[in-house]
Amino acid sequence: MVYNGSGQYLRVARGRSEVVEHGCYYLDVQAPDEALYLITLLNADALQPAYAAARETDRHFDTRFWRKVPLPRFDANS
Repeated sequence: MVYNGSGQYLRVARGRSEVVEHGCYYLDVQAPDEALYLITLLNADALQPAYAAARETDRHFDTRFWRKVPLPRFDANS
């Protein structure tokens, strides 16, 4: 998965690490279902205000939102 490090909105997509440039982050996941779960959750418009509040600067998400926005863990059995 690939997500942006800055911008007005956090956006996530499936991708490969070799296409990631310095303004994006790559997250390795265990299974395709986990990737789809996270893509759906992280791209949800309802969560954008929480991501914006987690920023430490005006425009940069970096990795801080992972610690500040409580996201449910993926459970393949549910």
